Amino acid sequence: FVIQKVSSSLKRRMQNKIHVPPIKIQGIKTKQFLGEYKARSVLLGKQVTILSEPIQQGIATDIDEKARLIVKTENGVLTLDSGEISVKL
Repeated sequence: FVIQKVSSSLKRRMQNKIHVPPIKIQGIKTKQFLGEYKARSVLLGKQVTILSEPIQQGIATDIDEKARLIVKTENGVLTLDSGEISVKL
């Protein structure tokens, strides 16, 4: 019981502290960065395999405003913000 209470409390504190500020790298603003990120991506338009359970395949179609990968699968559209994928180049 105590462990669950501590982990719940820790989870809440971590969620309150996690803040993703706008991306700014060497004076580049978020929209500019995302445009460059998309332009240089080797994933967009490629078939990818998502290596989490259940393993799925789809086409990487976009990168959203939060830099998440958008993948269209036969079961619908997935938005990936972390994880492992495989792509054949």
